[in-house]
Amino acid sequence: MEQNQEPQGPNKQCPHCKELIQVSAKKCPHCQSDLRSWINRHPILTFFLIIMGIGIFPVIMAGISGTPIPKNTTVQPTQTAVNQASTITETDPAKRIEAIVKSVTDKSEITIWDSKEKMASAKTQPPYEVVVNAGKGDIANCSYAKNVAFEIMKKLYTDATVKDKISRVIFTSWGHLRTSVGAENGMKTDWNSSGPTNFWKVMMQYKPYEDETGALNQRTWGKAIVDDCD
Repeated sequence: MEQNQEPQGPNKQCPHCKELIQVSAKKCPHCQSDLRSWINRHPILTFFLIIMGIGIFPVIMAGISGTPIPKNTTVQPTQTAVNQASTITETDPAKRIEAIVKSVTDKSEITIWDSKEKMASAKTQPPYEVVVNAGKGDIANCSYAKNVAFEIMKKLYTDATVKDKISRVIFTSWGHLRTSVGAENGMKTDWNSSGPTNFWKVMMQYKPYEDETGALNQRTWGKAIVDDCD
C-alpha cells in the first residue's frame, strides 16, 4: 500500500484547507489555493494605488499641518477682501471703520478711541483714533503684514464716509512691524499710485521710529520689529 508523503523542509498549515504544506509553497498542493501575498497577486492594481498615494499624500499632510507661507513670499489680500469695503452699507462712522478693517483682516483686534483717549461709543463724536492689532500667527510674514497695513490705511483714508473723521490709524502685526499714519499724511497720500512697497520704504521714512509726540493727525511713522522687514 502506498503511503502519503509528508512535505520536506519547514512546514506550515494551509490557511484554507489546514493541510501541512511547505513554508515556501506559493500554491497549496491539496486545495490549489493561491498563497501569494495580495500585492503579488495584483501587481497592476498595486502599481496604480502607489501612484495615487504619492499624489494624494502631500495634499493630506498640508491639510493636517497647515502649510506655512514661505518667509519671503508677498501675499496680496484676496480680491474679495479688496472689494468688500466698497459694498459696506454701514453709515455709523465707528461701525463703518470697524467693518472696513474687517474686510481686510477679520482676525485682527480693532479698537476705536475718541480724542480724550476713551473708547468710542455710539455717541462718541469724531475724530477717532483707530488701533488695529494682529496677534501671533494671524499674519504669516512681514511682507504680508505690509500689504495688510497698506490696504487698511488706503480703505480708511479714501472712504468718503469716514476719511475726515479719523485722526490717525495705527497698525501692529505681532513679530513683524508697527505703522502709524496720521490724517495729515493719510488724506494727502495718492493711494491709487502708491503700493505696499512705496508705503513702507518711502512714506514710513518720515519718522523711522515711534514718535508719539504732538497731535495725532501728525503721527506718521513706521517701525520694523524684525531685521528682515525691509
